[in-house]
Amino acid sequence: QYIYELGNHQWNIPRLKELLEEVLPEKKELADFEVTHDFPLIGKKTMYLNARQIDNINGEKLILLAIEDITDKRKVERGLAEAERLLMESKERLKFAVDSAGLGTWDYDIEKKVLISDKRCREILGLMPSSLIDQESFLQSVYPEDRHHVLNIIKETLLTENSGEFDMEYRAITRNEKMKWLKAKGKAYFNEQGAAVRFIGTILDITVQKLLDQATAELLKQKDEFISIASHELKTPI
Repeated sequence: QYIYELGNHQWNIPRLKELLEEVLPEKKELADFEVTHDFPLIGKKTMYLNARQIDNINGEKLILLAIEDITDKRKVERGLAEAERLLMESKERLKFAVDSAGLGTWDYDIEKKVLISDKRCREILGLMPSSLIDQESFLQSVYPEDRHHVLNIIKETLLTENSGEFDMEYRAITRNEKMKWLKAKGKAYFNEQGAAVRFIGTILDITVQKLLDQATAELLKQKDEFISIASHELKTPI
């Protein structure tokens, strides 16, 4: 039987005819000729066709044809491509959110004790764009009275006894010796042995917020003092 007449003629595929009747006679052999076809009973399939011409002992021209079903392979590849696309979109949305919020991002290399940071993070910390941020240079940017506390919080975060969550507010010193408030949040990740292998997070300049909070607190204090004095004066006989 002709291959095109097998079964219910499911192999009567235009691309297969093209391979056997047009391409193969010229090239004599062909590898990984991809064909996609919607079969009546088994649905849509993607196949690799490998073919070569051979001569039997009588000189008759034959074709050796191997068919490999790569449908699942193609599904996996499409799934990976879609996952990569979604990941890229997620990264872009995250970057937009981070940029909009004015956040700086950092990744602390625990083994080398070096802080890998983006441009905004270096601006907030008051460090030069090309400078290497090791533990010592980072601590130098921290307000002297807060350094011991910041170092202790970092050490505690990198211990397995904790959840690895890092969230603190501290004061920093800029290059022009001005003090500002920063809020740092992060997460430490541990290996199976319980040792910290990665420490990442964000940093935000909250100086304006702190100044507003302090101003509000001072106003409330003055209000309470005024009410206390007024109440005392009203109770005192004229």
